[in-house]
Order: sequence, then C-alpha cells, then structure tokens
Amino acid sequence: MKKFFYGILLLTIILTGVQTGTESASASSNVQGEIINLEGVDLTKPHVVTKDGTTIDSVTYDEMVAGIAKRDGLSIDQVKKRLADGDVKRPLLKASSSTFYKHLTKTIDIGGLWKPKIDIYVKMWAQGSFRQFDKIIDYNLVRSWYGASKQFKGSFKVKFLSKNNIYWCINGDFYDKGTTSSSSSVSLSVGGVGSVNYSVSKAKTKYKYVYKYGHFYAQ
Repeated sequence: MKKFFYGILLLTIILTGVQTGTESASASSNVQGEIINLEGVDLTKPHVVTKDGTTIDSVTYDEMVAGIAKRDGLSIDQVKKRLADGDVKRPLLKASSSTFYKHLTKTIDIGGLWKPKIDIYVKMWAQGSFRQFDKIIDYNLVRSWYGASKQFKGSFKVKFLSKNNIYWCINGDFYDKGTTSSSSSVSLSVGGVGSVNYSVSKAKTKYKYVYKYGHFYAQ
C-alpha cells in the first residue's frame, strides 16, 4: 500500500513539474514579442523617443539616402538606385504635410549587455489622430552597440501585414569574430514580405542564438 501511495505521489510531482515547465516555456515564448505602438506619438515632432526606447525621426529623402548609405557602407548613388528599383524616388514636388518619411529604430534586448538594433525607414500618411504606414522603404540590423560589434549568420525578416501593422523577426546566430556579408532589403507595399540574409566567414566564438520578433503598429 505504501509503495502504491509513494508511486502516486511521485507521479503527481513529475506531472506538476512538467506542467510548470510547459507554462514557463510558454511564458518565455510570449515575452519575445515586442509590441511597438505609435498611437499617441506626436508625428509632427522631428524627434521622439517613446517610453519603451523606440526612436522616431522625421527625415527627408536626402537624409534617408544618406542614413542608409552610412549604415550599409554604400555610396549615395548605390542607395538611390536601390530605392529607385523599389519605386522610391526623390519627390518632384514638396510632399504634403500629411505624407512623410520616418526613421524607426529600436534596441532589442536579447539577454546580456550587448544589444542589436532594428532599423527601418517607412513612408507614412496621417490626418488628425489617424495614421498609417504607406510603404516600407528600407530595413536592416545595426550590429554595433557602444562600439562593440557582433557578426551575424541568419535573417532579418519584415512583413508588411497591413497599413497598421509591420511584423519583424530576427533569427540566427551572433558571433564575436568573423566577417559578415548580407543581401539588400527591398521596398515593400502592403502584403509584401522581405528578408535581409546574412552569412559569416571565418566565424569564431559564438555569442548566442537569437529568435526575436515583434510588431510596429501605426495606431
């Protein structure tokens, strides 16, 4: 009888542990989703930093081109051609006050001191309190944090789910040493999906594997 009782008790403890572990894993998975909502943000301001650390900067076409060129190590002409291939060209007329470019950046906590940053340029439209994303111009990962850089083998995927919702996902391995090469982003209209893919040559000292995803909401 005692053996039966102890057997039941042991089974209960094991099942409880499994359930707790499952709940912990589920909770851990849920907290990976970064929700970044621009609702309530005054988009008329040239520079805004939200409570969660998201930076929203107003940029002109020329400022956007210069920023992408500096980030990706390209020439101005190379960036202009890339944007033109995605039907993004210098406006011939002054853009209306309701249509504008925004530069969105967000440092992502992956555990530990070092953090990558997602870097996205978008075209937006706003009227009063209503705002929406019109086009995703460009996107990439910034792999430098206070002077310390990491190499990356994996992908940074972006989905333009709706004019209110941009999904992003970082999936891959970061390394302390090596040389990273990457593909280029492509401009996206609603429903479009793009991915910047990264490879590392002479990779040494793996830092960690990262899978993080989230959403930018216009409102």
